Amino acid sequence: MTFDLSQAQAVIVLAWRHLSCGRHQEASILFELLVKLMPASSELRLALANAQLGCGRPADAAATLSVLESSHDPVAHFLRGRALARLGHMDDARLAFNKYRECRKALP
Repeated sequence: MTFDLSQAQAVIVLAWRHLSCGRHQEASILFELLVKLMPASSELRLALANAQLGCGRPADAAATLSVLESSHDPVAHFLRGRALARLGHMDDARLAFNKYRECRKALP
């Protein structure tokens, strides 16, 4: 499936709208499609992981975020910590939250 730029932007807006309204399942479906179309977009991966957590799918969220493990984006580490904590991996979650705090301190 391919989209032109205006179609992709419309799907992005709809996905964010679903996420902001708490419709995590619908948002997850759209963000999964968008990540497949634009795999280099860390913003879309973060949104997908957030939607997956909202759907009660922490394992999927952790897998989505594994690509961003070396990122300096604090949100990636915060969401990863949440996913790992929900999976019961408390030591790994603690490390992710520590990385979150380090990245936050490094922000201007």
